[in-house]
Amino acid sequence: MPIPRAIRGSAIAPVVAPFLLAVLLLAAMAARPSSTLALSCIQPPPVAEAVATAEVAFVGTVTAVANDGKLAEITVEEVWVGSDLPATIQLGSGRPANDPEAVWDRTYTAGTRYLFFPLIEEGQLVDGPCGFTQEWQAELEKVRPADFRTPTSGEPEPLDPVSAAGDLVVPIAGVAILAIVIIGGAMVVGRRQT
Repeated sequence: MPIPRAIRGSAIAPVVAPFLLAVLLLAAMAARPSSTLALSCIQPPPVAEAVATAEVAFVGTVTAVANDGKLAEITVEEVWVGSDLPATIQLGSGRPANDPEAVWDRTYTAGTRYLFFPLIEEGQLVDGPCGFTQEWQAELEKVRPADFRTPTSGEPEPLDPVSAAGDLVVPIAGVAILAIVIIGGAMVVGRRQT
């Protein structure tokens, strides 16, 4: 995008060019779908480490599935980490299969027992294919915390809303960069005028 002739060569040009670049960068970050931020999965840590660092971890059996296995009804058997959970929860996505974001949904199999490691996003439990959730195996009993709990009979405790602040990192960083560019540009213009 060329800089207009009236601005080129003036004291404003050093401010306008970085400002336009920052605006374009922010627009590109805002337009990028959230699923593209998680295109590559990291190698899962050892299970004991995953349990030690998890926000939520629980053992449960999928009793029913819907939406091509992407939405599961789960009977919670043991809560290992995090807030208390009710005896039955739903986990997964209700997105239709033709939704572009649906390719990142985890699928579940009815009748299968899992060790779940969901994340908390916007106060909801979310479990994607890059998470550490895995089918139950007998050796997982070795990492079961001594203080595990059984599920509650009522509603779950409210999930930690602070973890939802992670969705604000990119916009906040963008605003901070924009502020630095504007202040820095203003300082350059101020120095040139004196």
